[in-house]
Amino acid sequence: MKGLLITAALVIFIGGYFIMGSDKISSFIETYSLEKIKDPSSLEKTAYYNIKYMDLTGKYDRAIELIDKFRSRYDINPPDDMADVMVMEADMYEAKLNPGKTREILTDYAQKYPDAKNISEIRTRLIELK
Repeated sequence: MKGLLITAALVIFIGGYFIMGSDKISSFIETYSLEKIKDPSSLEKTAYYNIKYMDLTGKYDRAIELIDKFRSRYDINPPDDMADVMVMEADMYEAKLNPGKTREILTDYAQKYPDAKNISEIRTRLIELK
């Protein structure tokens, strides 16, 4: 029983650190990857997962900051993950109660990816946002 309590306390502590200290972890990941990762594909994937990490922890301002950097870095030749990043960004603005920005991003998505698997869902969301 004592071991179970210690394990539970440890899980809560580690989980709290990953959520409460997520900004610091994300900044470290960003700095480290830009300095150490030379392979463009690996760098892009690291940036993508860093955005997802911030999204999962609910740190939307930091995630949007990372998305802006991601977009500017890969503007000329967008990676396959760009479509997913756009939907994540729209979801974040929706969570932040900014329907105008959400609509802007989803409209841009619908124009850039008219054949996407989720295009009917995106169009439905756009209708609901009007």
